Amino acid sequence: MRRRILLTLLLLLIAILGVTALFARPIADHPYYARFAQRPLVIAHQGGDGLWPGDTLFAFERAAALGVDVLEMDLHITADGVLVLMHDETVDRTTDGSGPIEAMTLAALKNLDAGYDWSPDNGQTFPFRGQGITVPTLHEVFTAFPGMPMNIEIKKSERDMAEPFCALIRQFGKQTEVLVASFHDERMQSFRQTCPEIATSGAEDELLPLVLLSKVGLGWLYRPQAHAVQVPLPFPAVSPVLPDKQALIPAVSHMGTGRLQTVNREWNPRYYDIIDAFGQKTGVPVLMNTSFNLRGEPIVTSPANAFNTFSKSDIDLLVLERFVVRK
Repeated sequence: MRRRILLTLLLLLIAILGVTALFARPIADHPYYARFAQRPLVIAHQGGDGLWPGDTLFAFERAAALGVDVLEMDLHITADGVLVLMHDETVDRTTDGSGPIEAMTLAALKNLDAGYDWSPDNGQTFPFRGQGITVPTLHEVFTAFPGMPMNIEIKKSERDMAEPFCALIRQFGKQTEVLVASFHDERMQSFRQTCPEIATSGAEDELLPLVLLSKVGLGWLYRPQAHAVQVPLPFPAVSPVLPDKQALIPAVSHMGTGRLQTVNREWNPRYYDIIDAFGQKTGVPVLMNTSFNLRGEPIVTSPANAFNTFSKSDIDLLVLERFVVRK
């Protein structure tokens, strides 16, 4: 009897999975992606916030000049209904003002210095203060970058900004140039209903079934509403390296994967300065590494481990705190 019950339950589960599979279909390709023949893409987060004041025209202009593939930005709405760009809900962290964006008029925001608090050296200098950098409107950004692909995140707000946002996209004819994201399911659903022709990214709650199904190997059952999934990766983020690129960067490709990392100057100023100097000399201001260990040995977790691996490997230079070791 017990075996029969288990068999019945198993057959029922298989039937449920089979019926679910019949309705599980990938979302249709969106023309937003047609322009991207190469992967991976270079997406300038806030226009490159680590290099200059983020979410400003100043940042977007310089990111575009570098040849990035996509400009990423964060959307808010002012008290008088204008769509503006800033990462935080308040202006406190990045400007010389204070208060929530949604409670301020555009005129009040335009009087703020959007480069006021940006510093490359943990508050020792503020090179962008008084340089005329202001909080940009989305209208200004659309005007300045025709044809530029954008990834725009709808931030938390009391008022729904779907209608003015959709109207501006249509006004500028950017239906195939914008990917819209949001962590907030209510805001994302509202935008999709208002602007169904625009590519969207999955919101937090709607992606939970995908995450859970994927953990048991059933991610293929998920029926997406979104054209993209932007899920924060654990640190360090391990990503696949394309097979035809692994031979070009063998030092950072380990079993087909690599880790793209950043170093915060506040946490490790010496390491940051070394990478910065390397970037200035080579034009490659990016750190990408794989596990620091030799085959058959554990990952390095101490200075002694580091020196042992360094001495047995082809590595040319080892930095340990204030010491530089050369072979």
